[in-house]
Amino acid sequence: MSIQSFPKQVVPLTLIYIRDGDRILLMKRAAHKIFESQWIGIGGKVEADEDILASAQREAFEETGLTLTNLRLRGSIMILDETEEARQVFIFLSDRFEGALTEQIGEGSLAWHPISQLDELPQMVPNQNLFLPAILNDEHYCYYGLLVLEGGTTILHVSSDAYYARHPKG
Repeated sequence: MSIQSFPKQVVPLTLIYIRDGDRILLMKRAAHKIFESQWIGIGGKVEADEDILASAQREAFEETGLTLTNLRLRGSIMILDETEEARQVFIFLSDRFEGALTEQIGEGSLAWHPISQLDELPQMVPNQNLFLPAILNDEHYCYYGLLVLEGGTTILHVSSDAYYARHPKG
């Protein structure tokens, strides 16, 4: 990837994980969406008149029918690739909510998954493993990273991540 191919516009996005005890809500993306038929947290683009918290609350309600009552910013990641856009993703976690879950929307289908089995879940969107285990297992952890992709493959990952230094993968 050459410096000339670096993005010209930054698009702010939210990525929200909703936890209910020992399980997490994920969306299996619809066929016409990016990450087609893969599991990911919910979220989307921050609108021009929104801050990131308002955007995360709106996206959560639109995609799940749930009102999140303790939404917390747990990190952010800048994603660069061959496109004209850089994606600045703000990662949120909530474990308190009100309302009834809408399980099927145009974006995809929603399902609760045991946190202990996320490593075994087929078709997880790649790169969530860079931060998801840590934000689910350490309430003080906050992830900040840069991810550079080429052809969908990670060619560079840099982060302020001390979690994996203390908890090496085995």
